[in-house]
Amino acid sequence: MPSLREDGAHLGSAQEPAARRGQLRLAALQEKVMLRFLIKKGTRMGLLILFAFMGFLHASIPDSGADDMEDISRFMENAGRIGRNIEIPENLHKAQGQKEAGKLLEYYQSEAFKRKYEAEIERLKGTVFKDTIDSYYGDSNGAEKDSVKGGTLPGNERIYLFISSSVPIGTLRNYARDLDRLGDPNVFMVLQGFVGGMKRVKPTMDFVRKIITEDADCDIQKNKCSAYKVKVKIDPLLFRKYGITRVPAAVYVPDVRIMDVTLSEGMEGNAKTGDHYVLHGDASLAYMLETLRRPSGRRSIDLLIEALKGGIYHEVNKR
Repeated sequence: MPSLREDGAHLGSAQEPAARRGQLRLAALQEKVMLRFLIKKGTRMGLLILFAFMGFLHASIPDSGADDMEDISRFMENAGRIGRNIEIPENLHKAQGQKEAGKLLEYYQSEAFKRKYEAEIERLKGTVFKDTIDSYYGDSNGAEKDSVKGGTLPGNERIYLFISSSVPIGTLRNYARDLDRLGDPNVFMVLQGFVGGMKRVKPTMDFVRKIITEDADCDIQKNKCSAYKVKVKIDPLLFRKYGITRVPAAVYVPDVRIMDVTLSEGMEGNAKTGDHYVLHGDASLAYMLETLRRPSGRRSIDLLIEALKGGIYHEVNKR
């Protein structure tokens, strides 16, 4: 019985002669080769048709024109030239910041600032504390000279109380009260700068008034208020000299030699000092003195402690 192959060729039966079967196989192979050729040829024709269609589309799109191409070329050249000329500075505010800092320091050390400060002091003397303000501020020309004599501490010793407006007002008022009891010009409070900046003096003056007014409820705008006789300095150089980064803090300097009493005691080259002792923390002045006395072993601090205790005893008896 005949059978069919997958390629569709008739192979015949097993009884057909071998020559005949060979011819049939050769014919089937020829048909297969021809079919593959036609498939490949059809693919090529398809590609030729596709290319022809694309060419038609390209021919149907209008040309952009030489003028448009020149405009694009000029645009690209201009963009490149601008890009090459753009320069971005590393820090736009560096020079300005340095300049402003220099101006600030120069103003702080200037005669104009000193005159402005002294003028404000004179105004306050006549309008706020009247005669008591003289005791607090002292003579602006002789205050520095007075700080080397007339106290329990020798003239070459200092105790600085570093403060700021962030310290509780109660703590600051206690310091003012105790410093008033000691009455020593070589022990005083130090502010790093003006409260609210240097543009206005009034906020700093208001802050100092709150510290030194004996009666916290006294209205200085309506009444004459008694003030503690203490000294408050504004001196950022002292903060820097002794590395004060947090307040309140007390610094005891057993030996300081001032070259020029009209300049800051924290200015480099103006004050020669040896060892010094630093204490941080919101503590009473009595505790600070006791703590500073132990490592220094100075008799002068013992005298301050005795003077402070005597002042407290005197005040209690007075009541």
